Amino acid sequence: MFHLCKKQEILGKDCLKRFYISSFPEKRPKIDEKHQIICGIVEKDDELLIVCETLRDIQDLYKKYIKKTISEISWYYSEDPGFVIDNL
Repeated sequence: MFHLCKKQEILGKDCLKRFYISSFPEKRPKIDEKHQIICGIVEKDDELLIVCETLRDIQDLYKKYIKKTISEISWYYSEDPGFVIDNL
């Protein structure tokens, strides 16, 4: 799992396709393997995007949401998260 950026910093917002996880994920969502699963978490009015590389990453973030460590969570997929603006 790695931090991608804040949602407002990305070039291709239209590259993010939203999907929903309504219960604890026991297996990887049925999304083509070539797609990356990206989690959006809200912190201080910013949506931070995190790339989930494994099922365990998805489960860990979902557990934090259930425990209220994360107040809001969104799920996206994208073929390539390389559309990000480099702010460095």
